[in-house]
Amino acid sequence: MGKSVTVQYRHVKVEDLYDGFHLKDMLVDVLKRSGVDGDGPIGRSAKRRIIDLDQDRTYVILNKMSEPASWSKPAFFGQLIHLERKASITAVTQSLDEDTNEFMLENLDIGADKNLLKGALYFVVIGNHLGIIEGQKVRGLTLERYLTSMLQSAEELEAGQNVVLVRKLSATSKTRMREVQELVMMPHRNVRSSDTAKQMQTIKRDGDKSDDTKTVIDILRYMHWPEEAIEALFGNVPDGGSLQSRISIMIKKPKRGSAPIARSLIEEGLRNVDLEEFGLKGEGSEKNGSVVIAEKTTVEQIGDLLDPTDAMAKIIELLHKWSKEGRIDLSWKA
Repeated sequence: MGKSVTVQYRHVKVEDLYDGFHLKDMLVDVLKRSGVDGDGPIGRSAKRRIIDLDQDRTYVILNKMSEPASWSKPAFFGQLIHLERKASITAVTQSLDEDTNEFMLENLDIGADKNLLKGALYFVVIGNHLGIIEGQKVRGLTLERYLTSMLQSAEELEAGQNVVLVRKLSATSKTRMREVQELVMMPHRNVRSSDTAKQMQTIKRDGDKSDDTKTVIDILRYMHWPEEAIEALFGNVPDGGSLQSRISIMIKKPKRGSAPIARSLIEEGLRNVDLEEFGLKGEGSEKNGSVVIAEKTTVEQIGDLLDPTDAMAKIIELLHKWSKEGRIDLSWKA
């Protein structure tokens, strides 16, 4: 049975690295190296690919990979897993069909050497271009940190040099500005969650369904306003009225006007957030948010995990498609 997933495009930010940086070739080169103690290649020892990124008894591992015989080809595939070492877990052992006042939480001993899977990420790298399938708890940032740590340990990157995987943004509308003057935050998450039911009823009753009202709700929550206080605030809004707010980021000039914000900075800075919550303004606007180059697909499963072989095929298929459509500047020779 297949699982619906999203494959998203990333590319390496090479400006802060050295000329000729080539992530795929460098990664393969490091995996082919033997250890200082005379052990075999790193690529043949999963133990030597374990990195404790946060020093908190959780471990990130480049686990499954494409076969070494294929490493000379353009594409390299990897599965990144995040493990947590635990001796016990907390669970409800009662049947949920049991009629009881409350369910009891119990600590279950599972042994000191058990490493529980927190999540997995799948990626394909061709040159400095990547297609990734993020897991719920293993995101693109984890892949960035893992690759940075691995390449620094191999002395391919110096301290302070980092692998940054940028997303390419495109407008949801036909307008795409070359220069951005203002970044506007338009949060709208959780608007329809159960705890906003009263507020949404109030909005509908007053005939106000604007994004501005939704923005205010979220901003107040970010400020930790209690729900009762938000409801009371809306109680002061007259029929047909609304609360309005906007959070914007711009570079002000010493006297008048604003300076443009490089689009590349925005693409880098927003690479790990929900882009539908932001709009861009300049010569025109991209007011409906921006979108990344990404596409949903179905990947076969093995148990609860994705089938690595099928995940690799689907990622490569979409990279090829985006290249053919001219959406990414990947010269397809695979």
